[in-house]
Amino acid sequence: EGFYLEIANIPEQHRVVGNLENMTHVSETLPPNLAQKRKEFIEHSLQTQSLQTYEQDFSTEGYIHIEEVRVVPYNDNEVLLLARDISDRKQNELKLAESEARFQKIAATVPGILYTLVQNPDGSVEFTYISPPAAEILEIDIAEALTDSNLLLNQIHPDDLASYIAAGEKSLTNMRNFQHEWRIITPSGKTKWLQANAQIERLKNQQVSWVGIILDVTERKQAENELKRAEQLFREAQRIAHLGNWELDLVENTLYWSDETFRIFEVDPQQATVSYDMFLNVVHPDDREMVDTAYKKSLSDRTPHKIINRLLMPDGRIKYVQAQCETLYAEDGSLLRSQGTIIDITSLKMAELELEHINIDLEERVNELVQERETRYRTLMDGASDAIVLADIQGKILEVNSKAEKLLGYSREEFAAMHFTQLQPPEGLPEIATLFEQITNQEIAQVFGVNFLTKHGDVIPVDISASVIEFDSKPIVQGIFRDIRDRQKIERALRESEERFRRMFDSNVVGMLFADFQGRIIDTNDRFLEMIGYSRQELESGTIDWIAITPEEYLAKDYECMEQLIKYGEVTPWEKEYYRKDGSRIAILIGAALLQGSNNEAICVIIDISDRKQSEDQLRSLSNRLNLSLQAGAIGSWEWNLEDEIVWDQRSYEIYGLQSQDHPATYQDWLTILHPDDFLPINQKLQEIITGKREIDIEFRIHRPDGALRWIRSMALGHFDAQGQLVKLTGINQDITDQKQAEEQLQQQAMQKQLLLTITQAIRQSLDTEDILYTAVTEVRHLLKADRAAIYRFHADSMGELIIESKIDGWVELLGTHVQKIWEDIYLQETYLSRFRHYETMTVNDIYQADLQPYHIDLLEQFQARAYVISPIFVGDSIWGLFAMYHNSQPYVWETWEVELLEQISSQLAIAIYQANLYQQVQTELKIRQQAEAAIVQQLNQQRTLGAITQRIR
Repeated sequence: EGFYLEIANIPEQHRVVGNLENMTHVSETLPPNLAQKRKEFIEHSLQTQSLQTYEQDFSTEGYIHIEEVRVVPYNDNEVLLLARDISDRKQNELKLAESEARFQKIAATVPGILYTLVQNPDGSVEFTYISPPAAEILEIDIAEALTDSNLLLNQIHPDDLASYIAAGEKSLTNMRNFQHEWRIITPSGKTKWLQANAQIERLKNQQVSWVGIILDVTERKQAENELKRAEQLFREAQRIAHLGNWELDLVENTLYWSDETFRIFEVDPQQATVSYDMFLNVVHPDDREMVDTAYKKSLSDRTPHKIINRLLMPDGRIKYVQAQCETLYAEDGSLLRSQGTIIDITSLKMAELELEHINIDLEERVNELVQERETRYRTLMDGASDAIVLADIQGKILEVNSKAEKLLGYSREEFAAMHFTQLQPPEGLPEIATLFEQITNQEIAQVFGVNFLTKHGDVIPVDISASVIEFDSKPIVQGIFRDIRDRQKIERALRESEERFRRMFDSNVVGMLFADFQGRIIDTNDRFLEMIGYSRQELESGTIDWIAITPEEYLAKDYECMEQLIKYGEVTPWEKEYYRKDGSRIAILIGAALLQGSNNEAICVIIDISDRKQSEDQLRSLSNRLNLSLQAGAIGSWEWNLEDEIVWDQRSYEIYGLQSQDHPATYQDWLTILHPDDFLPINQKLQEIITGKREIDIEFRIHRPDGALRWIRSMALGHFDAQGQLVKLTGINQDITDQKQAEEQLQQQAMQKQLLLTITQAIRQSLDTEDILYTAVTEVRHLLKADRAAIYRFHADSMGELIIESKIDGWVELLGTHVQKIWEDIYLQETYLSRFRHYETMTVNDIYQADLQPYHIDLLEQFQARAYVISPIFVGDSIWGLFAMYHNSQPYVWETWEVELLEQISSQLAIAIYQANLYQQVQTELKIRQQAEAAIVQQLNQQRTLGAITQRIR
């Protein structure tokens, strides 16, 4: 019934349940809800004769307790209640949970992976904790890694695995903390650098644990590599410029020389110990006091100094050097170190001495030289390809060149009254003001992009290279800015090119795949899967391995090509076979290129042998563009003594495509390489320099021995004697063929856009299909300079009819009242029609080299066609016809942009045809509707007449 029969007399009892006496009822000692709860547990314990446990919280003497109660059946009617206060334990559990939660939050925000690794007595290892950032850094499932420690071990780069294991064994053997850096390859294929620092501890159960952190140091490693490269470039630049640097520690009294400084002083760095006294001993005796005094004066005045002095070499030779020095001081004013540069100017000094001997009356020419310098400065300013603006430190514009006038539309006088902020759009003023302040304080990199506002209100995007220079001992901000509208167009063209590649990859015209050298196929398009008969699900599950599906007799060639890929980055396409899923073989032509930044992954183009010629043309075009890119930027020097003798450096031989032993040794021989049309402009430039002009800059073409036509830019400087007579010419040659081709390509792109605009306007302005088709074939033929363009329309029986033609005069007419317009082309129907229905474009560079059937060649000879490209025209999902372009007189290699243009025009024509058909359908339906309405009107009139007659009869 809920009465207490006996109560243990223990101290804790009073604190837990208060003062109880025998035969006290539960309801008298507990709140109603707790009393009811206790009664229910007592009843359940008695009914089931089982132990029952529950917790309850209540307040006694102002203190909240949590009590654990165990109900033990004593007999059928009585139970034993065991109660204990678990408040402290619960509070500790709560604090532990809060502490664990705080730790998890901290671990999630640490920019690294916190981990605990344990080695068991049997030698096995396991992770007992891995923090959340591991999921992103290592690209793993943390729960899986906690159950399988090999998951992380398998990610270690093969080249770093041995050193990683050795570092772990060393840590375990010496019981020293683990510190190591290594690379991993994540599941996505990324290579990352990791750094681990862990504290080792031997546990009581003979386990050893490492508790530490793993950091992703990939960016730091990349920065270190870039720093090493920059240091190498710096040393190479010093060697080329004959410029050395040095540093004198005035505290430790130690002197450092760079490699180039040792070369200038002709001292072996391995045998000599450099010092200030040794430096003075190499200085010419007549200059030592001057050098020493200048340095000591710079220390006392605390100002940098620049000095030119002579060096006396052991063999008696004299060198001239120019030295610059500045000294750094501590906060208390004490000396720290001096540092500076030294440059070998012997050649320049000897030239100056020679000039002094030749020009006896140098004083009389000072004014002339100053004026000439001003003229040259203005010429350089106005002749610069970029706009130049000079402003004072407050931003007031001081001077501009003609390029700035032309670009922004202001005159020099208008510029002189302006502040630089007046050249900015209002929304860009806060940013440009901040940048200008940072430039004057030299706080930021000095190249950035902004918008300029022209006099006429146009906004022009530019790149600015800004710096602070000294002029008349005053700081001046110099801004050199370049109009980047053309560059942005090129960048857009690049993005479009990348999009075209993706469209090509997804178009499934050819098989394409990404794979590594271990046989794994990373990704492929549907065309390749179609070739080998596998599904994409099988690819994603890892079922397909390119080594496994390669017959054994082709593996040796594959491995040889992989070695070439690793060594050269590319390989000549080769033929091989693959096993299809059904066991049959497919013969293919495969081309591969190493992915940039990888030595283990490649992109492959897989082509069925039936498309072999087309693939070879594409690969040849790609190879030509690549070779042109590798030859870009070549610059060579030359000298002509005006006695018909020309001297070239090795780079000039390469530019002209000649060997040293067969170069054109005379001016007349060089003329044989020059393009005939460029002789008169060059001769005119030579006459200008002979008559007193000191510099010329000209572009011309040459025919190299291999038949290639190249564009050359040549800049020359005239050397005159004391009487003003031209003595010789020196200059440089630069191959600018790629630049010329790029300009031509931009013109082609502009013409393509104009053509697409013309056709699009024709489609919008007319629903006459014949007019639109004629406009298309005419405009495209003119743009591509083809001999013939035509539209061929299919009939329901797969035969066809030539409906539109545009051609150059002199070629046979294929469209006319006296010409057969319908042909039954069996070869077209049997061979190419199915390919056209799969949206493929057919390209033939030479009908006699394209494996065509004789009767098909006979038909093409009737058309006088030698090379052609044909693109299908689809209206909806049905093939409507073909758009064809022909070269008749000789073979022609169709360029990719020409084929893509034809495909784009075909798509536009399909839209026009669909619109015309839709218009015709609407007109037909309208006519039927009008006829139906007329019939209804007639019927209504008859009913009215009949009604009138009936009414009269009634």
